[in-house]
Amino acid sequence: MYSVSGFDVARCAQNFKLADSSLMIRFNDSTEFDVLSDPVSPIPAEGFRFRNQTELVGLANTNTQLPDIIEPCHGHRQTRKLIYFDVSVTLSLFDAQAVSFHQKLGGMHDDPKVIVATSINPKMVGGRLFLNATSGTHVYYDKETHAGESLFCR
Repeated sequence: MYSVSGFDVARCAQNFKLADSSLMIRFNDSTEFDVLSDPVSPIPAEGFRFRNQTELVGLANTNTQLPDIIEPCHGHRQTRKLIYFDVSVTLSLFDAQAVSFHQKLGGMHDDPKVIVATSINPKMVGGRLFLNATSGTHVYYDKETHAGESLFCR
Protein backbone atom coordinates (compact mmCIF):
# COMPACT_ATOMS: atom_id res chain seq x y z
CA MET A 1 0.00 0.00 0.00
CA TYR A 2 1.23 3.48 -0.87
CA SER A 3 0.60 7.06 0.16
CA VAL A 4 0.27 9.20 -2.99
CA SER A 5 0.65 12.98 -3.09
CA GLY A 6 1.11 15.69 -5.72
CA PHE A 7 -1.43 14.45 -8.27
CA ASP A 8 -4.16 16.12 -10.32
CA VAL A 9 -7.87 15.30 -10.30
CA ALA A 10 -9.72 15.58 -13.62
CA ARG A 11 -12.99 14.46 -15.17
CA CYS A 12 -12.99 11.02 -16.80
CA ALA A 13 -13.41 10.75 -20.53
CA GLN A 14 -16.86 9.38 -21.31
CA ASN A 15 -15.43 6.74 -23.64
CA PHE A 16 -13.90 3.55 -22.23
CA LYS A 17 -14.68 4.03 -18.55
CA LEU A 18 -12.84 1.57 -16.32
CA ALA A 19 -14.70 2.65 -13.18
CA ASP A 20 -18.04 4.17 -12.24
CA SER A 21 -16.44 7.39 -10.97
CA SER A 22 -16.74 10.56 -13.04
CA LEU A 23 -13.29 11.67 -11.80
CA MET A 24 -9.78 10.33 -12.32
CA ILE A 25 -6.37 10.85 -10.75
CA ARG A 26 -3.64 12.02 -13.12
CA PHE A 27 0.01 11.64 -12.12
CA ASN A 28 2.51 14.39 -12.95
CA ASP A 29 6.13 15.33 -12.25
CA SER A 30 5.22 16.32 -8.66
CA THR A 31 3.59 12.99 -7.82
CA GLU A 32 5.24 11.09 -4.98
CA PHE A 33 4.66 7.52 -3.85
CA ASP A 34 5.59 6.47 -0.31
CA VAL A 35 5.35 2.84 0.81
CA LEU A 36 3.19 2.37 3.92
CA SER A 37 4.76 -0.33 6.08
CA ASP A 38 1.66 -0.79 8.28
CA PRO A 39 -1.49 -0.19 6.18
CA VAL A 40 -4.55 0.93 8.12
CA SER A 41 -6.91 -1.36 6.18
CA PRO A 42 -6.16 -4.19 3.76
CA ILE A 43 -7.08 -3.85 0.10
CA PRO A 44 -8.39 -6.91 -1.77
CA ALA A 45 -5.78 -8.44 -4.09
CA GLU A 46 -8.23 -8.45 -7.01
CA GLY A 47 -11.00 -6.14 -8.07
CA PHE A 48 -12.57 -7.49 -11.26
CA ARG A 49 -15.84 -6.19 -12.69
CA PHE A 50 -17.25 -9.34 -14.31
CA ARG A 51 -20.21 -9.03 -16.65
CA ASN A 52 -22.51 -11.76 -17.93
CA GLN A 53 -23.50 -12.23 -21.56
CA THR A 54 -26.62 -10.06 -21.36
CA GLU A 55 -24.62 -7.21 -19.81
CA LEU A 56 -21.85 -7.58 -22.44
CA VAL A 57 -24.38 -7.44 -25.26
CA GLY A 58 -25.93 -4.35 -23.62
CA LEU A 59 -22.49 -2.70 -23.48
CA ALA A 60 -21.55 -3.72 -27.03
CA ASN A 61 -20.78 -0.82 -29.38
CA THR A 62 -21.37 1.78 -26.62
CA ASN A 63 -17.70 2.44 -25.68
CA THR A 64 -18.90 3.28 -22.16
CA GLN A 65 -17.26 0.55 -20.08
CA LEU A 66 -14.43 -1.94 -20.36
CA PRO A 67 -15.69 -4.92 -18.36
CA ASP A 68 -13.80 -8.05 -17.31
CA ILE A 69 -14.79 -11.62 -18.17
CA ILE A 70 -14.13 -14.98 -16.56
CA GLU A 71 -14.89 -17.98 -18.66
CA PRO A 72 -14.39 -21.71 -18.90
CA CYS A 73 -12.26 -22.42 -21.96
CA HIS A 74 -13.04 -25.32 -24.31
CA GLY A 75 -11.06 -26.57 -27.23
CA HIS A 76 -7.66 -27.97 -28.07
CA ARG A 77 -4.34 -26.43 -29.04
CA GLN A 78 -5.31 -25.50 -32.61
CA THR A 79 -8.86 -24.22 -32.10
CA ARG A 80 -9.57 -22.43 -28.87
CA LYS A 81 -13.02 -21.02 -28.16
CA LEU A 82 -14.43 -18.99 -25.36
CA ILE A 83 -17.89 -20.32 -24.62
CA TYR A 84 -19.47 -17.44 -22.78
CA PHE A 85 -22.70 -18.69 -21.24
CA ASP A 86 -23.13 -21.23 -24.06
CA VAL A 87 -22.47 -18.66 -26.81
CA SER A 88 -19.26 -18.77 -28.82
CA VAL A 89 -17.45 -15.44 -28.81
CA THR A 90 -14.17 -14.24 -30.29
CA LEU A 91 -11.50 -12.59 -28.16
CA SER A 92 -9.36 -10.36 -30.39
CA LEU A 93 -5.81 -9.57 -29.26
CA PHE A 94 -3.35 -7.45 -31.21
CA ASP A 95 0.40 -6.92 -31.50
CA ALA A 96 2.34 -7.61 -28.29
CA GLN A 97 -0.76 -8.92 -26.51
CA ALA A 98 -1.30 -11.55 -29.21
CA VAL A 99 2.37 -12.55 -29.10
CA SER A 100 2.31 -12.81 -25.29
CA PHE A 101 -0.91 -14.84 -25.42
CA HIS A 102 0.59 -17.23 -28.00
CA GLN A 103 3.86 -17.64 -26.06
CA LYS A 104 2.08 -18.28 -22.78
CA LEU A 105 -0.20 -20.89 -24.35
CA GLY A 106 2.81 -22.51 -26.03
CA GLY A 107 4.55 -22.82 -22.66
CA MET A 108 1.59 -24.51 -20.97
CA HIS A 109 1.59 -28.30 -20.69
CA ASP A 110 -2.21 -28.56 -20.88
CA ASP A 111 -4.95 -26.41 -22.35
CA PRO A 112 -6.22 -23.76 -19.91
CA LYS A 113 -9.55 -24.50 -18.25
CA VAL A 114 -10.34 -20.89 -17.24
CA ILE A 115 -9.51 -17.55 -18.84
CA VAL A 116 -9.87 -14.17 -17.12
CA ALA A 117 -9.62 -11.19 -19.49
CA THR A 118 -9.68 -7.62 -18.20
CA SER A 119 -10.68 -4.33 -19.82
CA ILE A 120 -12.28 -5.81 -22.91
CA ASN A 121 -14.32 -3.78 -25.41
CA PRO A 122 -17.47 -5.74 -26.40
CA LYS A 123 -18.70 -5.28 -29.98
CA MET A 124 -21.58 -6.81 -31.92
CA VAL A 125 -20.65 -7.54 -35.53
CA GLY A 126 -23.05 -9.38 -37.81
CA GLY A 127 -25.09 -10.53 -34.81
CA ARG A 128 -22.03 -12.08 -33.09
CA LEU A 129 -20.35 -10.90 -29.90
CA PHE A 130 -16.67 -9.98 -30.24
CA LEU A 131 -14.50 -9.14 -27.23
CA ASN A 132 -11.75 -6.80 -28.39
CA ALA A 133 -8.60 -6.18 -26.40
CA THR A 134 -7.60 -2.67 -25.35
CA SER A 135 -4.27 -1.36 -24.12
CA GLY A 136 -5.41 -2.24 -20.58
CA THR A 137 -6.31 -5.84 -21.37
CA HIS A 138 -4.56 -8.58 -19.39
CA VAL A 139 -5.26 -12.28 -19.79
CA TYR A 140 -4.86 -14.72 -16.89
CA TYR A 141 -5.23 -18.50 -16.97
CA ASP A 142 -6.56 -21.11 -14.57
CA LYS A 143 -5.25 -20.41 -11.05
CA GLU A 144 -3.36 -17.14 -11.70
CA THR A 145 -6.17 -15.19 -10.00
CA HIS A 146 -8.36 -15.97 -6.99
CA ALA A 147 -11.47 -15.68 -9.18
CA GLY A 148 -10.01 -18.03 -11.82
CA GLU A 149 -8.92 -20.53 -9.19
CA SER A 150 -12.43 -20.59 -7.71
CA LEU A 151 -13.99 -21.37 -11.11
CA PHE A 152 -11.18 -23.82 -11.94
CA CYS A 153 -11.84 -25.83 -8.76
CA ARG A 154 -15.57 -26.02 -9.50
